[in-house]
Parts: sequence; structure tokens; C-alpha cells
Amino acid sequence: MKTKECMVNFISVLVAAALFSLAFPNIIIEKGFPLALWAAYIPLFLLIYRTKARVCPFWGALYGALSMFLFNYWLASFHFSAAILLVCLFALYYAAFSLVLKLSALLLPRHGYLVQTLLWVAFEYARTLGFFGYPYGISGYSQWTLLPLVKIADIGGVWAVSLLMIFPQAFIASIINCAVHKTKFNHEPHKPHEKTPLYSESKGQKKQKNFPLRFFLQFRPLLIWFVVLCAALVYGSASKLDYSESEKIKVALVQVNSDPWKSDVREFRLELDVLRRLSDLVLSEVPPPELVVWSETAFVPSFNYHKRHRVNAESTALVLDAEAYLSAQSVPFIIGNDEGHFVTDIDGSERLAHYNAALLFADGELSPQHYYKMKLVPFSEYFPYGGAFPEIYRFMEKQVTHFWDEGQTPYVFEVNGLQFSTPICFEDSFGSISREFVLGGARLIVNMSNDSWSHSLPGQNQHLGMAVFRAIENRRSLVRATTSGQTCAIDPNGKIIAEAEPFIETAISVEAPLISSRTLYTRLGDMLPLVCAGLAALGLILGIIYTIMRCRGHSMPSVL
Repeated sequence: MKTKECMVNFISVLVAAALFSLAFPNIIIEKGFPLALWAAYIPLFLLIYRTKARVCPFWGALYGALSMFLFNYWLASFHFSAAILLVCLFALYYAAFSLVLKLSALLLPRHGYLVQTLLWVAFEYARTLGFFGYPYGISGYSQWTLLPLVKIADIGGVWAVSLLMIFPQAFIASIINCAVHKTKFNHEPHKPHEKTPLYSESKGQKKQKNFPLRFFLQFRPLLIWFVVLCAALVYGSASKLDYSESEKIKVALVQVNSDPWKSDVREFRLELDVLRRLSDLVLSEVPPPELVVWSETAFVPSFNYHKRHRVNAESTALVLDAEAYLSAQSVPFIIGNDEGHFVTDIDGSERLAHYNAALLFADGELSPQHYYKMKLVPFSEYFPYGGAFPEIYRFMEKQVTHFWDEGQTPYVFEVNGLQFSTPICFEDSFGSISREFVLGGARLIVNMSNDSWSHSLPGQNQHLGMAVFRAIENRRSLVRATTSGQTCAIDPNGKIIAEAEPFIETAISVEAPLISSRTLYTRLGDMLPLVCAGLAALGLILGIIYTIMRCRGHSMPSVL
């Protein structure tokens, strides 16, 4: 590869990665510059067009590594190995994905941009699935502050926003590629002896220019996209819910401003004192809140385990003290806790299982209602392949704070006539999880998070941006109680109606509207990316058939 070509490719990757990270909350712009992502992928698409297939994976890997490093740099605050692992993982993702994008351009010279758009949406969805599922950096999430645009999420989820953003970039890159290589927009090169007809001649008529018409006709897909974009904006403006007459509930959200997993029993007691002080502050309001929320693992020692087994006198005393306070309250409390109890494994042996749990205190006692976190953070909260890779398991166990067991049930709490569910930590970044809760009857989504370990406002705002979509997708109020931010309330229109200052000890009370209707997204779920995946696969198959038919009887042209 020539030095000049290599430099151009590197600059393209750098520009694309910089625009991508700039679009999301970052150290320069607190809530991100969402318009940057409307151009971020064009340099990458152009790179795909001009490079050979054999080197596409290299440039794709470089983009994946660089973009995620700039975007999720704050992961290094948790552990440097976690940041390196993420960078390597996305390098592999984009290495493979860039090759598929190149393949679509080669197989479908006329409509490759359509397949590339569909592939990109399907790719973003695919990387949220399975053990490695990680939803940060989905294109649509960058637009979380542009409410008129993102309201279409109640139809197609965040994927509908991504689709609107990716299509014009794929199309424009295709047009630029044609102009650079002086080909027609159908990507069929002119033969050397042919000239592009600039004039048409009809019998009895003078020659008339038709080139301008043909030139503008090639932009029809962009015109159609613009009409769809305008329709989306009109829908976003017109679909604003009027909940002024709706039932509301007053919820208190407590932000302790500490990382409980960096504490010992003495620190746990100090944190409990802060939790009680802040809770008493909001309970003194008139009228008092109808529900008080403590953040994820706000109180670490397990109520269940220490009350039953009492192996540690200090922890047991602390648990009994916390239980006495919570049981004395007339208002229900939902709190984050490390729920520990013994379970029987398949081989008949007993072991102590730990769950990242939401527990309910109501009517003067610890309620049997509980929720165990179902979607655990890969590597930092669990590693299911310990038997096959024991050395990796032991290494990860030493690096991280705690490994958890997986919950299995999308539980819906019910207290005093209120139905609500509690996605824990980054569970509110998966649309399918909140959708399950709403399908189960939840009228309020209560997120309990701990992002304090990141020491990063951009990291906390990136998490908040995804939570906004959960409120819009299901048209449900969503409240967040976090350890250090962003503690807030989001209405069913996606508007943040109250937000606590980050990185301080505080508590806020909010009135959250309660809505019962179901959106199209709630009914259909993540159908849009599945349709995109199916159409993209069909397009690639047709491209293969077209290529075989075109090359029948001739040697296959080299694509490498």
C-alpha cells in the first residue's frame, strides 16, 4: 500500500472515530454534539469503497478500537484490563463487519448503499446480544437530547433513529465514490469508447439537454429519506403525551455519593447514616413521598444471609440496625442489596449464591417481593465459562469487585396499588428488558445504578442517554436512583423533569406520571433490526446470484 494512500486511510479512520465520540457525552461537550454522528460514518464508508477487500479488516479493526477507546475511555477507571478488553473486542467486531460492508459494495454495485444501511442497523443490534452484549455506542443513542427526532423510538425503538441516521451517510458516500471514479450512479463504469449522452434527439424536435434531469434523478433516494425525516419530526412533535390529568406518584430518589464496593463494614455504617439522613430529609416533606428509592447495592451486607447465619457480628448488627430503620417507616422503600443465600447445584452440592438484588420494605417488614438482576455485565459481574477457562476465571475474579448469579424473572413489584419494576445498573440500556417489565404490567420503571466507579460525568450521561429511550419506547415514566449520578426523573415523553446535581450527597422528590397504554414498540419489540437483518441477507444473496450470472462464461474478476 502506498504511503499516501495509507495516510489518507488513517486520517479517515481518525476523523470518523473523533466525530463518533464527539456525538456522545464527552470531556469536551457535557451532553455530546449529536449532529456530529450525522457525518461520522461517511469517511468510513468511503474508506470501504476505495480499499481492497484484503485490507478492509485492518482499517475496520483500527476504527473499532479507536472509536471505542475515545468513547468509553472512562472504563479504565474501573480497571485498565476492562478497557483493553473492550477495545480488542470492538476491533474484532469492526474487522469482520468492514469485510461484510465491502462485500455488499462489490456484489451490489447499484444498491450497495441500501444493504450497507440495513447491515449497520443489524450489526448494532447483534452486538447487544449474548454474553458479550454491550449497548453503549448505538448510533441512535447519540440523539437523546433531540426529543422531536427520537420520539419515533416508540415505534421502532432506538433502531429507527439509527436507521434514519445511517442511510443518508451510506448514500452520500456512494455518490462521492461514483464522482471520484467517474462512473454512473449504478456503479457500472463507462467503456472507453462510449461517451455519456448529454443530449437527446427526437424526430421533429430540437436537441434538448437531459443531463441536469438525470443528474438530479439520482438523488431521489435522498429526497425520499428527507420526506421520511420530516415525517419523523412531525410525528415527534405531534405525539407528545398530555399527562396533566394522569395519575401521579411522588417518588424520593436518594443519592449517597459513594462507591459502596470500595468500603468495609465501618464505611458501610457511615453510608447507612447518610442514607438515613437523606431519607429523613425527603420523608419530612409535605406531602411525603409514596416511595423511597435507594441505589444499586446502596446497602451492601446481605439482609437474608446475615440474619440467618450471623457469621460476622459487625455485619449482623449493621443489618439489624438497617432493618429496624426501614421497618419503622410508613412509606415503602425499594433498596439495592447483595442478596445472598445457599442454593443447590445440579450435582447436589450447596453453595452460597449472590444476587444483585432490589428488595422491598413495606408495611413494617422485608417483603418477599424481590428482583434479581438478569443481565449481568460481562467479565466484571460474571464469567460463565469458568469450567472451560479456569485461569481466565480466576484472573477476572481477582480483577473485579464481585461476581454475581443471574436472576431469571422480570419481576413486577406491587405496593399500595402501584406496579413498578427495577432494571438494575446497565439493564436500562437494553430495550428488551424494560419492555418485558412493561408487558408484565409495570406502570413505572425504577432504575437503580452505581456509576460512581467511573468518576466520569460523560460516562454517567452516556448511561442517562440510553435511559431516555426506555421511557420513550414504552411511554412510561422512568426514575433513576444512583450512587453519584445521574439521579433523575424522565417523563413518558423522554423529557428530564428533575435531576440531582452529580457527585454530591443529595435526595430529590419527583412526581412521576403513571401511564398504562402500550406503544407499538412495546407490542413488537426489536422487530425492526430483525427485519433489517433479513432484508440485508436477502440483498447479499441476490447480489451473489447477480454476480454469478454476470460472470458466467467469463473469469471471475479479482476483488482482492
